[in-house]
Amino acid sequence: MFSQLANELKQPCFLGRNKFDLALADAAHDGHNLTDAEIKQAIEQNIRENLAPLDVKKVYMVSARRPAHYDLPSLLEDIQGSF
Repeated sequence: MFSQLANELKQPCFLGRNKFDLALADAAHDGHNLTDAEIKQAIEQNIRENLAPLDVKKVYMVSARRPAHYDLPSLLEDIQGSF
C-alpha cells in the first residue's frame, strides 16, 4: 500500500511507528544501555531495511499514550504542510 500511494499515485505518505514509549521501556528492561536516540535509530534502520527498496523520507516515532512527546508534533506539522 505504501509503495502504491507513494510511487504510483504520487500521494504524500507518512510512516509512523506507534508505541515508541514501550520500545524505550522494553530496551531499558532488557538491560540495553542505549540512549533514546540510539534506539530510535535502530528501529528506523530496521523499518527502512524491511521496506527496501522503497525510499521513506522520514520515520516518525509516536506514542498514543504520550502524544505530546517524540515525533507526533512534527508528524502533524508535516501532514498539515503537505496540503
